[in-house]
Order: sequence, then C-alpha cells, then structure tokens
Amino acid sequence: MRWAALALALMLVVVAAGGCGGDDELGSGDLMWEKRPRIFTNPNLPDDRILAGTVRNDSLETVNLVARDLDVRSPGGDDMESAAVFAQTFVRGVFPQNRGSEIPEGEQLRIGLRARLEPGETAPLTVSWRQQGEHASVVDYGAGTLPVPGG
Repeated sequence: MRWAALALALMLVVVAAGGCGGDDELGSGDLMWEKRPRIFTNPNLPDDRILAGTVRNDSLETVNLVARDLDVRSPGGDDMESAAVFAQTFVRGVFPQNRGSEIPEGEQLRIGLRARLEPGETAPLTVSWRQQGEHASVVDYGAGTLPVPGG
C-alpha cells in the first residue's frame, strides 16, 4: 500500500511538471504557435523567407496585436527587414494601398493589419523577412516572442 501511494505521488509530480513551462518549438508567454509553423523559400531569392502558422492566445486577457509592430530578430537580437500580416492569403482592402492610420480599425482587423484575440482564440500569421547572413531566431510581438523553426 505504501508503494502504491508513493507511485501515485510520483505520477502526480511528473504530470504537474509536464504542464509547466511550454514547448520551446511553440513558444511561451501570451502567444504560442498552435503547431510548428512552416517556412517557405524560393530558390531564386535565397535570402528571403516566408513563415506561415497560427498563433493562439494562451493568456487570460485579450491580446491586441498590430502587424507593423512585429519584428523578426536574429539570435543576437538584431532586427531583420520584415513584414507581417494576420492572414494566410492576400486580402483585398477597400482603402488605397491598405495602409495608413486613416483605415478604420474594423477594416484593419478584416484584412489582417491587426488582430484581437480573446483567451484561447487563434489567428493566422504570415511573416516574411530577408536573412542577410543571419538566420531568424524569433518573431517579437512586443510583449513576448515566438520562435522561428530552425533559427
């Protein structure tokens, strides 16, 4: 009986420890990748990368994100030339060039310039960058980072 209680206690410790932290490949903090994102390359543009995945709000608060505020960083913390959108594909906007502060927030949410995620909600995220000698390490969203596979 004593061994059974000890085994049960050990199992509870293992299960509790397994729930702490996060999967380094998916990230930790407010946002996490829903599953490992994919990176696409073009042989004609050897320094250019496109990452596509889905992010999930793992916090208990609403997270508001602006695509232009996301940065791709090298392992040393240097910014890389990059762009981001909360969409999986091209979305046609109804405002000229889909840019600028004059675009209403609802339209920015619709075309992926912004994302508002309630706890547990997900959004697609597509990020492009130019490596210029260094591999990308993370996508920095201000309040945390998302790891770049192979970075």
